Amino acid sequence: LVENFPFEIRIDSGDVGGPSAGLMWALGVVDVLTPGDLTSGRTVAGSGVIDLEGGVHAVGGIEHKILAAEEEGADVFLLPEGNVADARAVAKDIDLVPVGRIEEALAYLEGGS
Repeated sequence: LVENFPFEIRIDSGDVGGPSAGLMWALGVVDVLTPGDLTSGRTVAGSGVIDLEGGVHAVGGIEHKILAAEEEGADVFLLPEGNVADARAVAKDIDLVPVGRIEEALAYLEGGS
């Protein structure tokens, strides 16, 4: 954790509420603060509650999120390990990448797999 940044950070999620975008928000911050493109040009979608230690936890409505991501043309969907069975039941044309920690999501994205 960083106690104090030397600059102000504001995140405006508009009408989006709840913790299920935590994983993607965290990855977005990493992408902005590090050189290069973390997605390697892929369209990456995902969902997952993230805790202060970097653990990624299950979310509700994963089936709807996967279908929406496919409809929008996403190549990859990062999701909590606890949502894998429900996700596999609906996923047709998207790579599912289950993760238990943010480090696993970063390793996948940085590996360009």
